[in-house]
Amino acid sequence: MKVINRYKSENPNLKSENIRILDWGCGRGKAVLKLLKMGYSAYGVEIDNKVLRKANSVFKANGFDPNKRLLLLDEIKSNSENFFDIIFSEQVFEHVKDLDSVIKEHYRLQKNGGVSFHIFPSSKMWKESHLRMPLVHWLPKNNIRLAYILFMVLINKKPQIKWPETEGKNFIDEAKVYYKYLNVKTFYRDNKEIKKIFEKNGFKVIYRINGFHSIKRKLIPVYLRRNGFPDQQVKFYANKS
Repeated sequence: MKVINRYKSENPNLKSENIRILDWGCGRGKAVLKLLKMGYSAYGVEIDNKVLRKANSVFKANGFDPNKRLLLLDEIKSNSENFFDIIFSEQVFEHVKDLDSVIKEHYRLQKNGGVSFHIFPSSKMWKESHLRMPLVHWLPKNNIRLAYILFMVLINKKPQIKWPETEGKNFIDEAKVYYKYLNVKTFYRDNKEIKKIFEKNGFKVIYRINGFHSIKRKLIPVYLRRNGFPDQQVKFYANKS
């Protein structure tokens, strides 16, 4: 909300209903619905149609057309250039394989003077944010990682909430589920690399790590600090000028 409020203060003649906001990776559209209720012109985009359609009844019950507000990735690509004032994402960028294409699409969709905000797990957090296993995402995507995950499962250092995909599986097959997920669905990058991708595609960008300049954390090497060690997420702010 801070980003939205700041944008409103910088554009005082722009009414809330005329501020177009896009939630990139909206899931079931909870944030989109909240923004619509607040009077903004909000939209969401997802890659999974099944996830989007689960929001249909809730949106309709609140008087909003889900087919207009919740879009698939292919549908958003047909949107006009310079359409959105604000683009944001929460816990999405660590799942994006081709980040360059995503940022390029953001630049096309966003208005000149528009802003973006993205928050996601840093690459050097102590525990991987989905499996909750320490250091597992630091390891290469090979048998070393698989062996480590097997060990973590054996000592019960695994997701606290049981995944449906692991139901009825022995510990080896359970570990393989986590291994496949981490290899296929997560892509952790150095924050400097992400910053370069934004800048390459025309954005002015800064990123922030909570406590980066604290005396306590200054004992940590800069490379680890700027990538969130031990437990900080990263926040990226981008402007299209």
